[in-house]
Amino acid sequence: MSMELLNEVERLDKYVRNITAEVDGTVVHYDDLHGIEINYLFNWYKYAYSWSEYFSDINLTYPVGHALGHKFFIGSHFFGVNRHKESPRGPIEQVEFVTLWYMNQAPNMTQRRRLQALQLQLFKMSRVDNFSDIISFDVYGDQVSSFVNLIR
Repeated sequence: MSMELLNEVERLDKYVRNITAEVDGTVVHYDDLHGIEINYLFNWYKYAYSWSEYFSDINLTYPVGHALGHKFFIGSHFFGVNRHKESPRGPIEQVEFVTLWYMNQAPNMTQRRRLQALQLQLFKMSRVDNFSDIISFDVYGDQVSSFVNLIR
């Protein structure tokens, strides 16, 4: 684990939150879909990681970390942790996947089409794989799986 990796994942999160797509001649923004913030544990982990060498009560073990008197489960964001070791438990040394989660409201067909356009924009960007020199990203979502099945 490194601050460089965490910064790149945070940069990807900001990119997703600023993504736009065009639907019927109208530019659609991620915020138009009233997304819910559910990556707060990743953000807390990154914050605690940046302070971990200065505070002895920060213990960023996997899958449950402890920081500033709080426990938090980080297993929902980090996968393939410490596969080089007998047990994944302990400080994260290696990780195969960092997962960010996004939930948006799409209660009608107009909103669904907007969500689909944004998801497909991200999916196409992930296929190009030029976002970062140190991370690659994939997109999984209902609209993406429907689109992929259509092009097969």
